Amino acid sequence: MRFATIVPFLLLCCVASFLPAYAQDVDCGDCHDAIPSPIHGDVPCAACHEGIEDYPHPEGTLAGLQGDEGCANCHEMPAYLEGSVHEGLSCDTCHESAHEMTAASGAVCADCHDAEQGLVAESIHGELVQCQECHGDPHTIIPLDESDSPVSKLRQLQSCGSCHFGPVLDEYMGSVHARALLVKGLVSAPSCSDCHGAHDIWPRSDD
Repeated sequence: MRFATIVPFLLLCCVASFLPAYAQDVDCGDCHDAIPSPIHGDVPCAACHEGIEDYPHPEGTLAGLQGDEGCANCHEMPAYLEGSVHEGLSCDTCHESAHEMTAASGAVCADCHDAEQGLVAESIHGELVQCQECHGDPHTIIPLDESDSPVSKLRQLQSCGSCHFGPVLDEYMGSVHARALLVKGLVSAPSCSDCHGAHDIWPRSDD
């Protein structure tokens, strides 16, 4: 009876000794010194790097990651960009490295929108306003000629008014321009950007 108990145990030990290394506990930090980002700090390596079977790894790219597929394990992609002006872009266009990732800022937008970023940098908004504060979430930005865009002529009053409320907004709302735009629906009527510009807004006291 004792022999019948020992034999299966010995067989199990033998089989376990031939299991691939990836089935055993592996500390990626033993070889990789990349510091996880504050955003992905709690995400296990295997959540993005899939199908790695050999330790140590051979030379070359190891991530089982194709385009947005790895990101889609956790993030709803690419549906999240559907209908956006950024539809078709891959995650790493804006988010360079999952290991060092932080929340995207205007500096990332400038990689593609350098001219606009240059104008903003010299404007009254300068470093006070980030791109997404006017344009919205980069994942869901829609063309500005669509009425639901936060920078469309109809929505500018709400977007600009979130900072420029009070007498300035009240004055416009009582003007003939506001009545033409909001009451009569004349999209040719002036809104904020028609007089003040968009990215290159200067102080009203500037000559």
